[in-house]
Amino acid sequence: MFVNPSEEQLKRRERTLDEVGRCLNHMFLGLFSMERAEPLHSQVLQFLPKRVTDTDTPSIALSLRNDGLFLLINHDYFFHTLTSTEERCAALRHEENYLFLHLPFRAQKYREQLFQNRLRESTFDESRDIDWDFSLFKMLAYIESSQFIRGYAPLKDAVRLSDYPDLKIPPASSTEQMYSMLYPYWRTMCDTIERAPNFSGVPDRSIVVSLYRMFQQTSHSDTQHWDGEQSYDTHGNPVSKRNLVDHDYDLLEKEVQRILVSAREALPLDAIEGIDDDVHRQFDGYLAQRNLKRTDPVVAKAADKELSRIINRFFLKDPFFAHFLMGCVRKMTDTISTAGVALFRKYIVLFINPDFFMNQLKNTAERGAVLKHEALHIILKHVIQMRNPRFPNKRLYNIAADLEVNQMIGGNWILPSGALQIDKPPFSNMELPANDVAETYYKLLNQVLDTNHSEKHALRDILQEDGSVGGHSDHRGWESPKGSTGEGAGSDTGEPNDYWGSIHGAKGFDIDAHERGIERTCKEAVDALGSRAGNLPGRLRDLFKKWEQIRQPRIDWKRELRLFVSANPSTTLKRSMRKKSKRYFDRIRQSLAIKPLTADVIHALARAYPQKLPSIRWCELERSLQNDIRRVFPKIDTFDLQVPLPLQQLSYFVVHQLCVRHPVDWPSWSDVPDSILKRLKLYRVPLDPTMVPIEVILSLRTHYPKMLPQLSWDEHFGRAEQRRIQKEHRHIQWPLWSVLPAEELLKLQQRHPELFQMTWEELPVDFRARFTYIDFSGAQPFRVDRILLRPIPGLKKERDKPTILIIIDTSGSMSDTDIEYVFAEVDGIYRLGCEVHILQADTAPQLYYKYNGDKPIAGRGGTSFDPALQWANDARNGVRLATKIGGDVSEQDIQLHVDGIVYLTDGYASTPNVKPYCRILWVLTPDGTDRGLRRSEHPGEILRLPPYEGR
Repeated sequence: MFVNPSEEQLKRRERTLDEVGRCLNHMFLGLFSMERAEPLHSQVLQFLPKRVTDTDTPSIALSLRNDGLFLLINHDYFFHTLTSTEERCAALRHEENYLFLHLPFRAQKYREQLFQNRLRESTFDESRDIDWDFSLFKMLAYIESSQFIRGYAPLKDAVRLSDYPDLKIPPASSTEQMYSMLYPYWRTMCDTIERAPNFSGVPDRSIVVSLYRMFQQTSHSDTQHWDGEQSYDTHGNPVSKRNLVDHDYDLLEKEVQRILVSAREALPLDAIEGIDDDVHRQFDGYLAQRNLKRTDPVVAKAADKELSRIINRFFLKDPFFAHFLMGCVRKMTDTISTAGVALFRKYIVLFINPDFFMNQLKNTAERGAVLKHEALHIILKHVIQMRNPRFPNKRLYNIAADLEVNQMIGGNWILPSGALQIDKPPFSNMELPANDVAETYYKLLNQVLDTNHSEKHALRDILQEDGSVGGHSDHRGWESPKGSTGEGAGSDTGEPNDYWGSIHGAKGFDIDAHERGIERTCKEAVDALGSRAGNLPGRLRDLFKKWEQIRQPRIDWKRELRLFVSANPSTTLKRSMRKKSKRYFDRIRQSLAIKPLTADVIHALARAYPQKLPSIRWCELERSLQNDIRRVFPKIDTFDLQVPLPLQQLSYFVVHQLCVRHPVDWPSWSDVPDSILKRLKLYRVPLDPTMVPIEVILSLRTHYPKMLPQLSWDEHFGRAEQRRIQKEHRHIQWPLWSVLPAEELLKLQQRHPELFQMTWEELPVDFRARFTYIDFSGAQPFRVDRILLRPIPGLKKERDKPTILIIIDTSGSMSDTDIEYVFAEVDGIYRLGCEVHILQADTAPQLYYKYNGDKPIAGRGGTSFDPALQWANDARNGVRLATKIGGDVSEQDIQLHVDGIVYLTDGYASTPNVKPYCRILWVLTPDGTDRGLRRSEHPGEILRLPPYEGR
């Protein structure tokens, strides 16, 4: 029997990554040894992409590929050979140290150095006799990496220098020093091992024997992927090798530098201060190579808070852009000089330099303008259009894109001085049309460069500047440099990029995924506007409508899929009536009988049925209650306090406080008329609008601990409390918010309430979005205690959506345009709620996966229909094929039964003879042929896609 490979593989992957996360948390907090907390190394591992594999490594390996750095983890080794979290931390830390010390890149540089030494003319240089041996270097690199790891459980198969005293290697030696010292003995060992296995008669025999013993010892560290990842099948046979060239190593080393700097930036302030000065100087050197500098961590913290504040202002002034920015990946970083957008393989990132944001932009209006500027570059897809071959002069397109965007910024936002605008020199003298698109400006500016226009030289001067267009927007992350695969500079000169030559660039169908991601984020932002959608600029509204029309499939799949539904026997019970149950109000009153009236219900009663409410005078209230009401509702002093309080004019929180703390004869739920219950959807309890409740602060310590004040034993606990806490919780050495249990923090609140004083405005916007049970729709926050369901009687049977196998012809005759629009039809089927499985095939089945929006391509050979149809028939009992699960592709056992097959092809192949076990629908490209399909004994239904024009 075949098991479901997707579920099994995903479970193993999730379990491994969960344990990795636990190890990184231990490493960050120093739970094994508080003196050896290593938050920086933990953060580096956090940023390093990880891949769980059963075949490509027997243990843990650092993999260098031409499309990025990866940490390969063998699931069985991680859980069965490494038996404790301490051992797993040690193994992860060891691989990270290779990266931290740049050892794979030092290997390439040392190899080149030895090659150059051999070319020297001097005959007295002993280094000329040293040749390159990769296996020796990697073994010594393992030793260097091990010397810097302390505080973890020792690995059972670790190579320890102390076990080989005869080698006489000085402590803290570098790999290069050990290599030059031991190479003569290594050469002797290699030359004599066959004729004298026991090395008898060899000079310095003890050293050679020790070196041989060390080399024979099996290490847990897998270094075979340093020069390109080697892939293996389930039988251990090599499948493919990703070879690297010097350019790949350069880009990868820059990527390592970017990861290290980003890891430091992500640390809390106290952890940054604990980093050694030498490490700071090393990281600052990476920044200095690109004319960048480190921002003061205090300024970076202020910039992060200021960004949240400005997004809050966007909610008031430009709500669409507020929702859009909330859906973007945003990062404060020193790896860019100003602000800019970078196109990564999986997502688009909005980068902001904190020093530029806080010190060079003068005020909120300029900061908001820069954020809106970058958001518009994403929305208008300039970051993607840059790659269009119609725009060979990338710098000129940068200028054209800025001219389009800057005309859409105004009102509450003010562009920084020096921003490029068509009504300012040199563009004011070029007669450029207002409110046009970047393509038009590019064409007109190109004409200026090709003629003797008076502003030609001024335009050339702007083109000679670096990637910071207008001094506030860095466009160098829009496109890959020529000859590279990464997301780099957008210049037509092919110069290195601003984002450190990162090789995780988007390409191929990743670009289409980015476009869809931008459209999805824009749609979500429009939907979030609700009734305020009318405030959306007309130009953007028209653009979004155009996107929606283009993305529509050209076949009415809702109608066409009925043929599959008619053969689908599975059904689901659905509700058939939309009329409210007559018993609804009785059940609601019974379920709410033990709860007090909500403040919004009391407001409604005060307006419609004031006689049902008690008469409350200000003088009847306790002094403490009066003070609390004045604190949250100072407007109370403007009322006439000699007459009964007007409950309908008080805030929800004040009404709630009166219900809870003032004992009078309040009405019950049985006194509430049906007309008010009919409008009631939620049971909401108003929260103090001036103070965050304790449960939110307890969650804040996990996600934003740096926002909370520092704790100390002496000041906040005392010696007795310290001894009691450490006795009950032996892992606690320091009073950290993230380590102390919740019950201890509750006791701390009673002793020091000032530590828990925080307003709602201080919370980051993305953090507030985590609390689905708190309603922030207005100025008054509410806790949603209960959603009031409305039972609807009546059921009927409804046929389930079918399970569809879509076979995509990926042969050479299918162009990229054909495949792009074929996937538009796949999306149309997927959006109907069908379970969609993809099989890509040319002359044979190539790749299978369950569709979720990804578009990997395999094939590009000839075309034959029968192998794919036979695969679909055999899949009912189990077949084996390359399968994409998550981000990995490997051979898996597949068992699949579908209700129908859709074959998307151009039809250029021989007549199919295999009869599928279910219904089949052939969908042809506009230029395809159905000649061979018509001759089949089992033709099925044939549809043709309309022409691509206008899409």
